[in-house]
Amino acid sequence: MEKKEVSLFRMLNSRYRLKKSSHFKKVYQGGNSVAGRRIVCYWLPNDRDRLQIGFSVSKKVGNAVTRNRVKRMLRNSINQYLPLLKPVNLVIIARVKIVEASYKEIEKEMKYLFKKAKLN
Repeated sequence: MEKKEVSLFRMLNSRYRLKKSSHFKKVYQGGNSVAGRRIVCYWLPNDRDRLQIGFSVSKKVGNAVTRNRVKRMLRNSINQYLPLLKPVNLVIIARVKIVEASYKEIEKEMKYLFKKAKLN
């Protein structure tokens, strides 16, 4: 029995994640960026047929508990956009102000940034 593509996205399977620092560096150096008050997105078109995502939350954001909570919020808020986004390497960076934001505010800003970047 074959799994649906959407279910793999929701779990953010490892093949949909950017893990290596060299991949992050390629996106930073050769990619485009768009910034909001709480989030910065870098993207670089890839030659694969799928989106790959990496998240970056600095120690400036807070302690480990806070950073992990922010990453969970980012992962959850991007789930609904995964099937709509173009196949690119995408790095989402959290700014310090993200700690004060609610889930809905993060979701709204992410939608705005994807539209601004023409990724959907």
